Amino acid sequence: MKTKLLLVDDHELFLDALEMIISLEKDVEVINKAKNGQELIDYLNSDQEKPDIIVLDINMPGMDGIQALDVLKPEKGKAHPYKIIMLSSMSDTRLVHEAVKKGAMGFLSKKCARKEIVQAINAVKNNNSYFGETINKSILESLKPGTTKHKSDDPYMLHQLTDRELDILRLIALEYTSKEIAEQLFIAQSTVDTHRKNIIEKLKVKNSVGLGKIALKHGLV
Repeated sequence: MKTKLLLVDDHELFLDALEMIISLEKDVEVINKAKNGQELIDYLNSDQEKPDIIVLDINMPGMDGIQALDVLKPEKGKAHPYKIIMLSSMSDTRLVHEAVKKGAMGFLSKKCARKEIVQAINAVKNNNSYFGETINKSILESLKPGTTKHKSDDPYMLHQLTDRELDILRLIALEYTSKEIAEQLFIAQSTVDTHRKNIIEKLKVKNSVGLGKIALKHGLV
C-alpha cells in the first residue's frame, strides 16, 4: 500500500512543487493539501481519508505549524495519532526542540534537496526520526562550547512574523531602503514603513541594524 501524505503550507507554488517531487515516488501518494493549521485540523476532523504522514510548514497565517502541533498533541500516555515532518525556512535548534517535544518526528529546511524529502518520508514511515543536513549542522553548532543567543534572537519571535514581514526583513538585511523594498514588492512605501515598525516591535529591537543582525543570525539572507 502507498504511504498517504497530507501537505500543509501557505505558499501554493511551493505546495505544488512539493507534490510534484513526491509524486515521482511510486509508493507515496499525496491525498490532500492545506494552506494553514486550521485547514489541516478541519480536514482531519472530517470524514475524508486520513494521512499516514503530515508534512507541516511552521510559518503560516492564522494557525501556524507549532499551534497545529498543540491541537494534534495526544492525550497523556497515548501515542501520537499522526507522523509529522516539519518544514521551516529557519533552522534554529530551539524550534527543532519545540517541534519534537510536541510530537514531530522529522524536521527539514525548505531549502533541502529532493533526496532529503524522500529520506525523511521513508524514515518517518518506519517510525524513525529524521533531521535534514542543515538542521543537523545547526544542532551540532549549538553544542559548541560558549554558544549563546541573545534574547532578541529567539526564533519564536521570528515565528510571529507574517510571510510579507519575513520578505521585508530579508530585504532590510540586504540594506534595501524603504523605497527600494516598495518597488521590489510592488507595494506602497508607507506600507513598507508600517511593516518595518511592526517588525521592530515584534522582534524587540531598536532599529534596522538590529533587524539585520537577527536576519543574518537565522539564515534568512
